[in-house]
Amino acid sequence: MLPQFVLDEFLGIPVDTLKENAVNGAWNLLLTTYFPISEGWTVDLAVLFKIEHKRMPAMFVELQPFHKLRGLDARDQVDVQMRNRLKQFSDTAPRTYNGLSAFGHMVRKYELRKAEGNRLLPPRYQGLWDLNLVTDEGGDRIVAIMEAVKNMMLNEGVCKCNFAAPVQ
Repeated sequence: MLPQFVLDEFLGIPVDTLKENAVNGAWNLLLTTYFPISEGWTVDLAVLFKIEHKRMPAMFVELQPFHKLRGLDARDQVDVQMRNRLKQFSDTAPRTYNGLSAFGHMVRKYELRKAEGNRLLPPRYQGLWDLNLVTDEGGDRIVAIMEAVKNMMLNEGVCKCNFAAPVQ
């Protein structure tokens, strides 16, 4: 479950806001809470949030306003963009590289598995932004993803994050 102060940041954002960067602060708080600078992590926000550990890419998060989730074209464009970003980062990424696509608090997890011939998960049109991080289950899933990324980077193992169990 997410800490209450992080959850409050997300819950304070109106889901119908048209402000493009309305969720940036909440995501910054979430990511810097789980990837603290004091442990060697950096969270860099430019076009997206890029998380590194000791200058090695660990994960990235791309944000979109919640209201764009309703548009099929927007979701399709973001899906293609996420897959392309994973491929772009593949040369310098660890064996398993994670990307999160977020429409506000609704999240979809992507994973590039280099050991499996640069296999991209999930397959297109499966698990479409079904992780609602303001629910208990969604909060638990996002924490598990971030912990798996940290463990993978610290132990040089392969991330075994769960793509199943859509959140209602």
